[in-house]
Amino acid sequence: MEIKLKSLHLKNFKGVRDFSITPNGRNCSIRGQNGAGKTTIFDGFDWLFFDKNSEGEADFGIKTHLGRA
Repeated sequence: MEIKLKSLHLKNFKGVRDFSITPNGRNCSIRGQNGAGKTTIFDGFDWLFFDKNSEGEADFGIKTHLGRA
């Protein structure tokens, strides 16, 4: 099975208020400094497809944490 991501939009998901990416099925990379939200974006992808975060936990807070952009 092959999964091609056309787009991903996260809004008020964990520490991310608003994030969009549109790879249109192509390979892409998400890079940033520590604490920038890379794992949170991956958690969004995992939650979308597998109903779990990147650590395999189904019970985790998806609401935006206050104080993060």
